[in-house]
Amino acid sequence: MLKKNRFKKKNRLKKKKIKKSRIKENIIKEKKNKEKKNKKSRIKEDITIVDGIVLESLPNAFFRVEIVDNKNVVLARICGKMKVGKIRVIPGDKVKVEVSKYDLTRGRIIYREI
Repeated sequence: MLKKNRFKKKNRLKKKKIKKSRIKENIIKEKKNKEKKNKKSRIKEDITIVDGIVLESLPNAFFRVEIVDNKNVVLARICGKMKVGKIRVIPGDKVKVEVSKYDLTRGRIIYREI
């Protein structure tokens, strides 16, 4: 009788430890997810989206794009989703370009207007 009670107590304690460890793991995962979200929002603050027209096509998916608002020329690259979707960009297309506030001469083409 006593042995059975000891085993029951040990099993209960093990279960409690497992529950506590799972709770800690979930809390850690939630913190990591929040940090990822915060990083993404910080990154987006530094980027401005502008309209442009493709002037010429260069090797390795680079393009010279003229920004419509101020007539500046930007060296832009196609974003990954456009590469995966095999969206073609040719000179004369209207596009949306992400430009960083730190380097106004380079950008990323994120959308091609029809």
